[in-house]
Amino acid sequence: MKKLVLLGAGGHGKVVGEIAELMQEWDDIEFLDDRFPGVSEHLNWKVTGKFLDYDKFDKLEAEFGVSIGDNHIRLNFIEKLSNEGYHCPRFIHPAATVSKNVKVGDASVIMPNVTINIDCIVEEACIINTASIIEHDCTIQKGAHISPGAKLGGGVKVGKYSWIGIGASIIPNVKIGNKVTIGAGSVVINDIEDGITVAGNPAKIIKKS
Repeated sequence: MKKLVLLGAGGHGKVVGEIAELMQEWDDIEFLDDRFPGVSEHLNWKVTGKFLDYDKFDKLEAEFGVSIGDNHIRLNFIEKLSNEGYHCPRFIHPAATVSKNVKVGDASVIMPNVTINIDCIVEEACIINTASIIEHDCTIQKGAHISPGAKLGGGVKVGKYSWIGIGASIIPNVKIGNKVTIGAGSVVINDIEDGITVAGNPAKIIKKS
């Protein structure tokens, strides 16, 4: 088995580190974080360098995850690592329910008690957070984050970099654009264009980028 190196020793990093341990696919897990050397430990894991120190690792001996919450930074790092030939595996908690007919992209994280039903696509560097539900035929594009307890009806499309807030609900077949933010607890019943922030029940526009 290989070493796993995670970029980002914050709260999200703890969660990804624990999922990785439960997956039992790596002999050793360590972190890189730009607060090093001020931060040299992250719970029971070592922090051994800054983000850009990833190139000290042999591509054949280490795999990488980017455990950073910011959608843009996370996807940018994943694309950089992938383009340079580093392998970035996906992370799926053993307590998640993911149909065998779901495609999960590299470096995406599926948290505990998530349900993803048949014929969904989760692209690269997504976060599907705790106890969220993604029904059949949904597509979650690169770098998106589905927050805890969010519920997506069948056929929903979530665009690149978008953030679906805690406990939000989206009715079937709605299309969410790129760089959209949906407030916690919102109920989305209409398509949302790129760069829009919505909130409420029903969700209404509160900001345009």
